[in-house]
Amino acid sequence: RAAARGELDLEEEIYLRSTDIQGYGTGDLQAFPVGHSLSLRETAYRLVNHSDNTAWAMLDRRLGADKISAELENMGIKNSRYSDYNSGYYTTPNDVLLLLGKISDPLYTSEELSNEMLDAMTDTSLEDRIPEKLPSEVRVAHKTGSYAENFGDAGVVFYTDEQGVERSYSLVVLAKGAGEPEARDVIQNVSLAVY
Repeated sequence: RAAARGELDLEEEIYLRSTDIQGYGTGDLQAFPVGHSLSLRETAYRLVNHSDNTAWAMLDRRLGADKISAELENMGIKNSRYSDYNSGYYTTPNDVLLLLGKISDPLYTSEELSNEMLDAMTDTSLEDRIPEKLPSEVRVAHKTGSYAENFGDAGVVFYTDEQGVERSYSLVVLAKGAGEPEARDVIQNVSLAVY
């Protein structure tokens, strides 16, 4: 959104600091040397497509939690909290659905940026939830999340109906209190049932 308003250049370089390194989860930036630089665009791509927590820390530092929180609130996201480790993060399916709507809406950013975000969410490193049981020709632009006993996936499913008309729908499935295999199985089955 800041790039669409001309407040941020996505080609700006950001340097990896030791405090950015998140030694858990997926993504390979945690193994890069301190001082390594990437564009904000590449960092955002790694955050979404590879679920890279170090990329998240870099962008969080660059943009600032207050600015991110304010932008989420401006989107109408009211029942989620983007704060810090001590205060906790949380969200609701409805808030995630609002966020997917903003990502998909070219009027919120631009057609180019909306398409770029959806492309970054397609063919990710983690395709084992919403896309898993769907036909291969169905495109799913999505983002998974895993933390402790919380697992989820949220995305936009693009498909062609029986009359040859291109259609899409959004789906958010969040699970809490289950093991990852059980949560993944439920997410896959809900996705297939909705499809």
